[in-house]
Amino acid sequence: MPNITPDKRLFLKERELNALLEITRAITQDSTSEATLYKIFQFTLIGQLGMRRLVLYVLSNGVFRSEVAFPVAVGALPSAVRAKCYDAPCDVASMGLGPAWDGFETVIPVRLADQVLAYVLIGTAQADYAGREAITFLETLSNILIGAVENRRLTRQRMAAAALQREIEIAQDVQ
Repeated sequence: MPNITPDKRLFLKERELNALLEITRAITQDSTSEATLYKIFQFTLIGQLGMRRLVLYVLSNGVFRSEVAFPVAVGALPSAVRAKCYDAPCDVASMGLGPAWDGFETVIPVRLADQVLAYVLIGTAQADYAGREAITFLETLSNILIGAVENRRLTRQRMAAAALQREIEIAQDVQ
């Protein structure tokens, strides 16, 4: 973070802690849908951390889909983002994405093993919340969210497989 007062730093850390608490509370409730998790993520980044612009693209069936877009949708994920930003956060300005992307400053790839599962594009409202420390926190929060969404997806797949297995067992018993 840039040179800020200890009181301001404490205030920003409290906001980070509140953001983390909101996301983890929502995740621990099994009844929270993926769409609700995305909304909580959006409101947390905008309300708690003062993000001015936010787009979250999540990989679904081989395609990155926009799950969160604030204040407006900007279209499909540019191929330059996938080509240039896969290991660590990247500067949007260096990618030459065009005027629709001018309000965004950073792209954060969210990875699991060797695969990027999501991209978070952010534009900050607070100059004092734009350093490497802030990006690291946003990476962490994004990883927590996408991990929870992925776990829900895998749980649904396991439940569907178990239900199918049960139907097969019933059919075999009937024969």
